[in-house]
Amino acid sequence: MVLFHLFPGAFSFGYVGVDVFFVLSGYLITKVIATKVDEGRFSLAEFYRNRIRRIFPAMVVVLAASLAFGCLFLFPSELEILGAHAFSSAFFFENVRLSSEVDYWNPANLYKPLMHFWSLSIEEQFYAVWPLLVTSILSTRKSRRAGGIAAMLAMSGAFLFLDTRQSFFHSSARFWELALGGAVVWLERSPQMRWTRGWPSLLPWAFFWAAIAFLRARHGFDLPALGAVTLSTAFWLLQLSAQTDRLLAIPPLVFLGRISFPLYLWHYPILSFLTVVGVVPWDHRPAIVAASLALAVLTYISVERFFRRQTRWIYAGALALSVIGAGVSGYLIERSGGLPDRPRVQAARMMEQQFLRDPETDANCDRFVRLFLDAPRTFRFCRATSNDPSRPFFAVLGDSHARAAFRGFASELSTRGAETVLLANSGCAAFIEGDVGRDAPDMEACRSRIEQIYKVLGGLPHLSGVILAARGPRYMVDAGYGSVERLERGELHYRRTLTLGAAYTNDREYLRSIDATLAFFAARNVPTFVLLENPELGFLPKACLPRPFGLGTTRCSVPYRDYLSRMRDYRTRVTALVNEHPSATLLDPEPLFCDANSCYAVRDGQMMYSDDDHLSPAGSARQAKGLVSVLFPG
Repeated sequence: MVLFHLFPGAFSFGYVGVDVFFVLSGYLITKVIATKVDEGRFSLAEFYRNRIRRIFPAMVVVLAASLAFGCLFLFPSELEILGAHAFSSAFFFENVRLSSEVDYWNPANLYKPLMHFWSLSIEEQFYAVWPLLVTSILSTRKSRRAGGIAAMLAMSGAFLFLDTRQSFFHSSARFWELALGGAVVWLERSPQMRWTRGWPSLLPWAFFWAAIAFLRARHGFDLPALGAVTLSTAFWLLQLSAQTDRLLAIPPLVFLGRISFPLYLWHYPILSFLTVVGVVPWDHRPAIVAASLALAVLTYISVERFFRRQTRWIYAGALALSVIGAGVSGYLIERSGGLPDRPRVQAARMMEQQFLRDPETDANCDRFVRLFLDAPRTFRFCRATSNDPSRPFFAVLGDSHARAAFRGFASELSTRGAETVLLANSGCAAFIEGDVGRDAPDMEACRSRIEQIYKVLGGLPHLSGVILAARGPRYMVDAGYGSVERLERGELHYRRTLTLGAAYTNDREYLRSIDATLAFFAARNVPTFVLLENPELGFLPKACLPRPFGLGTTRCSVPYRDYLSRMRDYRTRVTALVNEHPSATLLDPEPLFCDANSCYAVRDGQMMYSDDDHLSPAGSARQAKGLVSVLFPG
């Protein structure tokens, strides 16, 4: 998992590491319990005390260090998020919190330094009930044990057939993996399993590496391959059970095993905190690895080793109280709004507000949806300055860049007596024949969302104009800009580029969708304005903010030639296309953010961007103020 987080391109399949870990963990903990039960010396109290001695020392150190760093260097909105996740991590429900926020693959998770505690939460939830189940099974007759184990696996394994992107963090969708590892303990005692030492023993390895090769090629989640990895891990354990003790006695593996837990806990906060303060972590991976190893070794030597030697309950109690204290501290920090009154964050508070996004929807637009749609809304961004659809409206259509542009245009247009409505998707620009996706189901979902948007538009009797705003370069080249974006090619396909071969390319299909959209509105005598993509930075603008104690960088611009090298083809071809449509007008924001030398993240003391490519509220206002006169010719 460490390699997956630090090298997602090379280890795109690395997320299965947690599945392998759950199987191994279930196996080891069940073997400990079963062995002690057989010897007549198992104690539930001792089991939980040992878990505390094993898990809590490094956990307390990382939680405390993360909160201390946050209080010193993070802005209120960032510290508020950290406090919330410290609370749920300390009380082992981080996976529950994450399941209600975003899926595992969302880039926003990089801004959550304690996100990786989700797997620890599941493990501790499992430990809360598993000893009781194991001892209950062992207390029954041998003839009934197999049925009990099979029932547990069946109940938990059924969750595999859910939408696992949604159930990725759910305990119920993970317990079966831990239980599968536990089942190996019983299977390895059976004489019928001797075949695992013959030629069939090669099958688990074959399935495992075939699944890894498939996942590597696919660059994403695949349920059958995940099942193959998990089951082959169990058979691999069964095959090597007789040699496990000798393998684990190899000195390098012993050392790695001792520091593996603190290494896992440390690496992600370092990676995340760098991202939060505006440093691109991918440029510093060797340093992150070195720092993680150093802190892991230091934590083991100075903290873990001491507490593992202590068998008195007072030490376990102190550890438990320390974790509770860290969790309560996180809760209080969250409730305070991220300690906004700290003197050292006052200077940047107003600028930091520019990183906060506007709401995705509002009541006015929801009313339109209810009036004009016969099904629940599926498109994402829906806002309006009035709930009276009979009034004249300008419509802002597109993707998340349309959402960023909406605030500024809505404000400027309101001063001229016009209403504005936002109808847009995320990663699926609301243009005619603009449905994109990784595969056919993604495209179909995109198409359905676009159709809904045009149904809402059809219900507005007075359209004064339409503003088309989308991240065109992204759609045309199927890649991000700068090292801050690690976007794999193949994320965005148009229907014809996916099915009809190399003659149909993304750039041509994007321009075709713009052309079709302009023709659609021209046929309805609706003036159309194409907003060219704002300059993209290629770095995180948070690096421009003055952090407490001087932390951070001062890189606040991108050389004009670098910006233009990506945007030139897009700008030239879109401009030429718009000029072919008499009813269409080009809106060019470049002069508002660039001069002949650079494009700037900060203009006139205000932050123009909320991330590397989306405009901030101040940037949106600057853009609209500079362009609104074009919407009212003459």
